Amino acid sequence: RFVIKGNRRDLAETFNSWLLSMGTCGLLVFGFLGYVLVVLVFAAAFYFGGDECANVEDLDYRNSLFLSCHIMSTVGFGSIYTTSDY
Repeated sequence: RFVIKGNRRDLAETFNSWLLSMGTCGLLVFGFLGYVLVVLVFAAAFYFGGDECANVEDLDYRNSLFLSCHIMSTVGFGSIYTTSDY
């Protein structure tokens, strides 16, 4: 059960105990879903950032998703890479 208490320290302790009570399978699923969410958010940012975000002329959502997965998995840059500092 996830109960929010008064201050941040109590919230962190409650969240940590909730994570530890999930078990291995639940923790892996939680981590995977968190990774997928972050990849989708960054893919949307690359997509709406336009062509100045990457070295591709027509940056569609498929290419921005590929770029986001490529960056978040720390594989490194390959055929598509960012062109700006932000």
